[in-house]
Amino acid sequence: MGLVWLKNAGSHEDQRRVVQAVHAFGKNIPEVKHASVGRTDGVGGAFSDTSYDVCFILSFEDEAARLRYNESPVHLKAAQEVFLPLSRKLLFYRFVGE
Repeated sequence: MGLVWLKNAGSHEDQRRVVQAVHAFGKNIPEVKHASVGRTDGVGGAFSDTSYDVCFILSFEDEAARLRYNESPVHLKAAQEVFLPLSRKLLFYRFVGE
């Protein structure tokens, strides 16, 4: 799971670019079994963080597939052209499904 805080917080154009990049992961990187992405709904509460701009979840068959994804040209290009230039903060949570 990844959370993205944009340098231009709330920028619909920058959000769109991040969303498109994640969709491209799901379509163009065979190691990605499933890609889900969306913008914060802005509904806060005592246990809700709505400070991020975009959240995404990528699913992989196993750790080897995740490592291959990390080296994918599609992923590396998106990192250099979308995520790193547009983001002021990136936070990732990794977990194994049960």
